[in-house]
Amino acid sequence: MKRAAKIKQLQEKFTTPEVFCPHVVQKFGESAWHYLSDEFIDVLHYFRFSLFKKPIIINQPSRGRVQRGVRCNLCPITKTYTARNEAYLTAHVLDGCDMDVKGFTAEQVRKVITENAKELPHPIRLKRNVDYVHWDKRNYTGKKISWF
Repeated sequence: MKRAAKIKQLQEKFTTPEVFCPHVVQKFGESAWHYLSDEFIDVLHYFRFSLFKKPIIINQPSRGRVQRGVRCNLCPITKTYTARNEAYLTAHVLDGCDMDVKGFTAEQVRKVITENAKELPHPIRLKRNVDYVHWDKRNYTGKKISWF
């Protein structure tokens, strides 16, 4: 399936604010989707439509959760480091997110992903020992999954 078709399908399941911070939504609107890497789109599409086939929750603007997806330099988490004159790099800029899968605990999601690692369209990195699932494309180990 081509990139544009995957984006269209994802947009049927996720509103733009459910994936991007408010600053990005305000500046770029729907075109924000086109800044995402092919790999991020492929993995999110795989999780939503093939692996889990259930709703995935990233941002929840109605609950004030707006920094779990793609975030920018104006978001409070990032801005805090800038104000302290500290360098800060995050996978949440274009190729990582925190998510929940409806009906699964974070540990169950990580287990399902691990059990199906061979099927991942691209290598990913997963965060351990948290009550949410963070995944991103910062995996350069040569393995399908790297842990941090």
